[in-house]
Amino acid sequence: VSSLIWLLETRISRSLSLRKKFLYDLNALGEDGKEQPDALEEMEKFVRTLATGAEVRVLGAARGPAGRLIQNMFKESQQDEYPREGGLPETPSVKQFVLRNVVSRPFPYSRPLPQRMYVKLASGEFRLAGSFTLDRQYC
Repeated sequence: VSSLIWLLETRISRSLSLRKKFLYDLNALGEDGKEQPDALEEMEKFVRTLATGAEVRVLGAARGPAGRLIQNMFKESQQDEYPREGGLPETPSVKQFVLRNVVSRPFPYSRPLPQRMYVKLASGEFRLAGSFTLDRQYC
């Protein structure tokens, strides 16, 4: 069950990330501030296909909406040569980490079970939460 939840969380976060990178930033890249409706539909299909993990054809190559966004991503990764408008983004005020693993506990010959640890680092705050399971059959 936990592996299905982990898989679902991964797919949702990947989908949200792709939507932000390709659909939200599409208007910022257009010359007049608005893209044509067919370009939005094309990008929606592009993001859906990309989220499945399959190989995706970039229609219009570098001149299409997806190609322009991909070029823009590469340019932004070289911040010194192509700085963002308004400067660099602020440093994050909060960092969160989620560690997941499947481990045999309490003994190496115990059945492997899911383990989870959550860490939050903020100014003046540190949180650590763990969810651990053991194989009771061999305790």
